[in-house]
Amino acid sequence: MDAKGLRPFQDDRQAVNGGRQGAVRHWSPKYGPAPGESLGNLMNRFLIALDAIQESSKSIRYLTGVLNAAGQYEFVLFHALPTASPNLLTHEEVRRIEGLHKLKPHLSGYFWKNEDEQQMARTFETARQMLVEAGFSPANVSTYFDVQSVEVSQLIIQAARKLRCSTIVLGRRRLSRMKELLLGSTSVSVTRLGRDFTVWVVDA
Repeated sequence: MDAKGLRPFQDDRQAVNGGRQGAVRHWSPKYGPAPGESLGNLMNRFLIALDAIQESSKSIRYLTGVLNAAGQYEFVLFHALPTASPNLLTHEEVRRIEGLHKLKPHLSGYFWKNEDEQQMARTFETARQMLVEAGFSPANVSTYFDVQSVEVSQLIIQAARKLRCSTIVLGRRRLSRMKELLLGSTSVSVTRLGRDFTVWVVDA
């Protein structure tokens, strides 16, 4: 199975016996499932963290290339919207978002720009179409979004736990070494925080 573009991550903790590296907790298809686990069990429900359309497409394209459409997989498409001051929005936009607060309590108190929401909707639709065209059932593709109230990596982990996903898939942006040191990397943070999950990181 070709896993080009996927970066497996190891547990940051070191084993004390002989100074050898501790067990790998974040597995990739290149190395197969963890001992005692089947690949199908690892991949029951995916949380796919989406950003820009180009990066998202690469993650989806990778998934459709390695997964059998006949398998029983579920996909949750996830995105985190940047927040915006309600003072920058129209009265109608504020009222519409306040209505969403009642339906989605985790969004309460936060606002976002309409153009960002529309971009998210287009990204979701592109990803959904790619999965369906690859043979996966539309009934097994859902969407979930949050707002950037905390670090995006924390939101991804929270969503994966809430939605009972076993695997997290996200793209890795190509940052310079200096930017990665200053800004941090969402993919690295997710692999550190997501010790209860299988994490797939696809190079964007």
